Amino acid sequence: MAAFGATALGVDPLNRLFILSRTGETSPGNFPVGALETDLDMARSTLESYGLTYGREVATGRCANVEVGTGQRAHLFHDRSWRRGVFCLFEDDGDVIRVAWWMSPGAP
Repeated sequence: MAAFGATALGVDPLNRLFILSRTGETSPGNFPVGALETDLDMARSTLESYGLTYGREVATGRCANVEVGTGQRAHLFHDRSWRRGVFCLFEDDGDVIRVAWWMSPGAP
């Protein structure tokens, strides 16, 4: 069962996350929607199963308002629903080490 019983209740897990925390950063195992695998391909597949679309790789700067560390890459996903947000998987040598998100319904 997904975190907070969201799937069992018929509630979209990202809507639940929006209510609880519009922005955040955590380890993949503590992602509030449900634990993400540390394997990059599996974590990408999970985010895509939530309806997010892959945007691009970010090697420097920020992703979802979180700094991309030296030697890391971030993989940006778009939430084009009413939540209007971005989700980022931070990766180091093929392993997801962090996940961050930012949602703002008023965003373009």
